[in-house]
Amino acid sequence: MREFRTAIALNPNHETAHRWLSAFLAGIGRDDEAMPIALRAIELDPISVLPRMNLGIVHLLAWRYEAAEAEFRRVIEKDSQFVRAYAFLATSLSFQGRHDEAIATVRIGVEKSNRHAMLLFSLCFCTARAGRLDEARAIFDPIIAELDPFYEATVYAALGEDSAALDTLERAADANSDWLYSVGRQPWFGQYHSHPRFIRLLELLKLPPA
Repeated sequence: MREFRTAIALNPNHETAHRWLSAFLAGIGRDDEAMPIALRAIELDPISVLPRMNLGIVHLLAWRYEAAEAEFRRVIEKDSQFVRAYAFLATSLSFQGRHDEAIATVRIGVEKSNRHAMLLFSLCFCTARAGRLDEARAIFDPIIAELDPFYEATVYAALGEDSAALDTLERAADANSDWLYSVGRQPWFGQYHSHPRFIRLLELLKLPPA
């Protein structure tokens, strides 16, 4: 936070610094601080899809799924080839219980990305949350080796394989995996917030309680 704030002090019009600071604040539960900074990033670069995408992620980390959905749809309207938006839109739909829509949405991203592993991961996640576990497994097994442990843990959580999810999250912490700063806020691990192993993991990472 100190480094991001220093960057903004040096250049108050630096969109990336605003965007990344807002995502970090949202990831550690400081939504009231994150939101105006995320909106300022959009003001600084209204043409790029990145600050709008970031605002959707800020909403997603606060479990505001309808608001997140609206932002990801705006991103796709502006740039239908921005494939990450399909994955995040699908996630926001999945957490609203709109599983068929989520799977259909992420399939668009899978095809637009030429079946990139990260989009297949998202398809696997949404398919598992829909209760189609065998189908999800068939997508997951061929791409495990291509995934960061954090994303692997996310799929195990959706599959209901709790021990594997927590084992892999601990491995992700050892590997300094992506997105760990926000692991205590991420809805895909919400079922573990009171689990002793998850609590210990947050303590190890020096993160606030979930």
